[in-house]
Amino acid sequence: MSHKHLVVFGATGQQGSSVVATFLKDKIYIVWAITRNPDSEKAEVLAASSAQIIMAELNDYKSILKKFEVHFWTPLPVDGLDEAFEREIQQSKNLANAAAATPILEHYVWSSLPSAAKGGVSVPHINSKAHIYEYIFSSLPALANKITVFWAGFYAENLGTFNHPVKLEEEGGSRILELWGEANGVGTVFIQKDVEEFSASCYTGPVVGRELALNMKYFEFAETWAKSGVVEVLRKEDLGIEDVELVSMKQAFERIDWSDILKA
Repeated sequence: MSHKHLVVFGATGQQGSSVVATFLKDKIYIVWAITRNPDSEKAEVLAASSAQIIMAELNDYKSILKKFEVHFWTPLPVDGLDEAFEREIQQSKNLANAAAATPILEHYVWSSLPSAAKGGVSVPHINSKAHIYEYIFSSLPALANKITVFWAGFYAENLGTFNHPVKLEEEGGSRILELWGEANGVGTVFIQKDVEEFSASCYTGPVVGRELALNMKYFEFAETWAKSGVVEVLRKEDLGIEDVELVSMKQAFERIDWSDILKA
């Protein structure tokens, strides 16, 4: 059987590890999981699942170029820090330039987001991705002809990391929280805060808190991808994907162990 190679940058992150797990189920693919730290616990888990773990440093163009001899998927990690904006742009350019310099590359999947600037909000981890999207189409036309741009919505795991639920007596509010509550058999309450309040009270700290608050502020403007200002997008219906083939938000919540939060 002829094999294809799939290289996943950011392989130990939420999106990257999911991509690795999915393609390992298809025996036609040999999956290379790229990480800065091959000795990390998450990298060891991927190795145990038969992914090939390879170290590369996104800040080092030559390091990346050596890995680009195959087909790959590239989800970059979101730092959530303002000062990460320029670094992520440079890392992303390194990836795109290395991909463009690889003649045997079949396809490039870029995990991106539409610019929050269209909503009048500055969200560095969103705008940096949109910046690279524009860079590829303006400066690397040959690569642009091989690209699929993927937009991921809300991760179910976010409620276990950045958007941490806490126990309260009163119930009511957000549909996402309602689904989480239904999956866990508990009531939920949504408390609205402004940007400054949220930033100050975020358990991950005020810097990350402000980034998340601005992210949510942008969502108020761009309730749907169409409202983000993008003219044309491909939806599941366009790709012939049925709802039964997808995992709903509630189903995703049901698959995750929330015991640490529920026992808090």
